[in-house]
Formats: sequence, C-alpha cells, structure tokens
Amino acid sequence: MILRKLGKNMAKKAITLQLEEDLYRQAQAYFKAKGLDFDEGISQLLEQAVKPKKPAKAQHHYRKALSAIPFYVDYQGAKAEVYWRKRNELAISAGAILVKEAPLNKDGSS
Repeated sequence: MILRKLGKNMAKKAITLQLEEDLYRQAQAYFKAKGLDFDEGISQLLEQAVKPKKPAKAQHHYRKALSAIPFYVDYQGAKAEVYWRKRNELAISAGAILVKEAPLNKDGSS
C-alpha cells in the first residue's frame, strides 16, 4: 500500500491517495509516457474532474406567498395592479387603465 500526499499544484486542499503498489506503478508509467510526474498528472486529472458548480437555476414557478404581493404594471400607457392568483392565472385589480388599441409588433401581429 502506498500513500501519496498531493497538494503542490492544488490551489485549495492537499489530498492523500492510498493506492496498491501495482496500480501506482501503472499510473507512474502512464504519466511518464505523457511527460508528467505522478503528482502533476494526478493533480491535472483532479482539476479536470472537479468542476465548479453551476449557479442555481432561477425559479419561475408559482408559490402561494406570491398571491399576496401586488405587481405594478406601467407599460405604454397601460397601468394596473396585478396579483398572481394561481399557477396560470393573473388577476387585474379594478381601476386599471388599459390601452384601447394595442400597438402592433414590427411584423404586424398584435
């Protein structure tokens, strides 16, 4: 059993590996064929394997707590107070000012 402590090239932590002798020799031969020291080769493999976590995806789904929060819309002359009541239902409060003729998009659709 061979214990190797790595940490020269690792930025954050030192790692201890426990390998069987024959596996260690095979790994040494593999890295030597690539022109690397054992410690450098293992460090490169670990850096490739340990990738930083992606940021969490934004959650755009309905939550019951959102039904109590008013959203205010002020867009191209339309003003309203809107509540997100259910997953697929928005409620416009009384007193909203809506545009009679909505402007067309560039492609002519409404």
